Amino acid sequence: MHTNGEVNKTSIESLIPIYTDLFEPKEAMEMVKKIIEDQINTYKVMALSDWIKNHDVDQSNYEEKINELQKMKASLPKMITTPEKFKTQKNTPSYTLKVVR
Repeated sequence: MHTNGEVNKTSIESLIPIYTDLFEPKEAMEMVKKIIEDQINTYKVMALSDWIKNHDVDQSNYEEKINELQKMKASLPKMITTPEKFKTQKNTPSYTLKVVR
């Protein structure tokens, strides 16, 4: 999933079925959204770090990646749909918690 500290579009999209199988769509969306936001912030920090070293550095690579991630974040509601199990079992957890003492 990670390549040189990067999360690519394919790896994020591959997480969606995993999260939607384990959590309700709203919860899954928030988790994937957080991953995307963290990656956007990582690119911003990397861009700032490069700029501090050289004020004339080309930032277009970071800008492209940030824009792509922002588009993906905006399209999350279309990517994460309500699975059938949540349509029939409202207010029923899709997972169980085991308390260990």
